[in-house]
Amino acid sequence: MTKMTDEELDQVIAQKENFSEMYIDAAVEEIQLRKNPPKPSTPSVTIENGEKIRRIELNKDQVKNLVQKKQIRLVPSLYSKVSIAVASLIIHPLLGIILFTSNLRYAGKREGMNMTWILVLGYIVAANLMTLALKHWFPVAEDALMQFSMNEAAESVMSGNIGAISPLIPAAIGGFLLNVVITILLVKVFWEKFLGKKFIYQKKSAWGTVIIYMLILVLSFQLFGFGIL
Repeated sequence: MTKMTDEELDQVIAQKENFSEMYIDAAVEEIQLRKNPPKPSTPSVTIENGEKIRRIELNKDQVKNLVQKKQIRLVPSLYSKVSIAVASLIIHPLLGIILFTSNLRYAGKREGMNMTWILVLGYIVAANLMTLALKHWFPVAEDALMQFSMNEAAESVMSGNIGAISPLIPAAIGGFLLNVVITILLVKVFWEKFLGKKFIYQKKSAWGTVIIYMLILVLSFQLFGFGIL
């Protein structure tokens, strides 16, 4: 049917008695297809136009042209403040920093990525200073950290022997306070400085990154006896 001209297709319809029903249906379908050709598929993108967010279908050249004219802004998919805060507080501050740095990259705010590297260095320095402080003011806690493995600490908690890990409490409190500081810097100070209070974005799941990070963390404990991250 695709090779037949319009006139030939019209003749098929006009002379129905000479053709099978299936042949006629195919001719009708081909005529309708030629009258209403399908639109070429184009990628769907999420844009911000003024205060409205919507999904539209544009090809790459159209998107590039509208972005250059600042008529639209592509809405990036980012990790939410909640995801970053939970990752930083409960798992590890460096994971929160990784998620936030990814946000800066996908939001096109690369100027803020230098500050995240400074934050990493600041965290490492602060963690080492905290270790020195524990060694000076809480030598018992320092000894406990050296003697206890993660498995031993977990076994003590599970067995109800809280007294065995009581020397670790100062280290736990200090570590948590450091996590709180890093979290506030990420979701409050840095977010507002580099992304803005009303930055519009689509929420992206952090589970994939969290699982990979946890696997690396567990592997480092198994191989080296401590978390390399």
